[in-house]
Amino acid sequence: MEKLLENDDLISGGYLEIKELKEKITWLSEENAKLYTQLDNDALKRATNTDVLQKFFQVMIAYSCNEISDEIP
Repeated sequence: MEKLLENDDLISGGYLEIKELKEKITWLSEENAKLYTQLDNDALKRATNTDVLQKFFQVMIAYSCNEISDEIP
């Protein structure tokens, strides 16, 4: 009978450990998802900034070319 009680204690302890591990895994998964979302947002900001800069330089180059072509006789 004593052996059965020990086994029950082991099973309960194991169950609690598994439950705690599942909670930690869930928490880590949520944190991981937050980090990936942050990385995606940062990448989007960089891409947007790059697009704006690219457009700016295209306009400046076009403007410069027009200025130069106006000066050519």
